[in-house]
Amino acid sequence: MPHFGARKGVRELLSLDDSRWKELKTAYGSAADIQEKLRRLLEYPSWKDGRLADPDDLLYGFLCHQGTVYTATFAALPHFIELAGRLEPRERLDLVIFAGSVEEGRDFTGAAELPDFLSRAYLDALEVAARTAWADLAQQWDELDFRYLLGAYAALRGFRRIGLAITGPNDVLDAVPDAPQAIQSPPLS
Repeated sequence: MPHFGARKGVRELLSLDDSRWKELKTAYGSAADIQEKLRRLLEYPSWKDGRLADPDDLLYGFLCHQGTVYTATFAALPHFIELAGRLEPRERLDLVIFAGSVEEGRDFTGAAELPDFLSRAYLDALEVAARTAWADLAQQWDELDFRYLLGAYAALRGFRRIGLAITGPNDVLDAVPDAPQAIQSPPLS
């Protein structure tokens, strides 16, 4: 059952019919064609092996390419969070993690500034996504999904660097193959 606190949904989303999409940018230039890709994904979401199927690579190909965010990202994210509100925790996991990835990417060099006309919907979506991530952390996850969800929550709450540290390169975690044994209390004297 979706859980989003007292307020449901995201306010003031940029309509998929709004002509301002053409002014926005993605990793590959104009966002003019993003409206149709987004519409398809939102109207007919599908899952493969429990993960959101994104045939156009919209999330990480166009909107958060190699961690960089674009003006179109700020317009699209509220739509993804609206979709997440209609889904069960396992189905919305990728969308909530994506929201955290976007927030982490806002600190990267080359990240777009949040346009004023998108700020209310975007910031509202972040709040809804953070509440969703918090509620979803109570679910049973495998280690990797829990790690990315926890990192997303940190980033969505404004701790972008902590979120990035949690979701960062696997080699950091691989250096400690058995963390419970490696992290021990000091001997009492």
